[in-house]
Amino acid sequence: MLFISLLTQMNTAIPYFNTFLLFLPYIFVRYLDFIFSVLIILPKIPLAYNVSL
Repeated sequence: MLFISLLTQMNTAIPYFNTFLLFLPYIFVRYLDFIFSVLIILPKIPLAYNVSL
């Protein structure tokens, strides 16, 4: 009986989990894009500051 109720809970949770899995690569790519832009911009800030002086 407990097992059956657990299965029905799993069935209601699966669609949410699937949508989460769908969005996971998107979030990962956006996060990577953000990290790369920060890594590219950060070294340029002191350089541009020195050039402006």
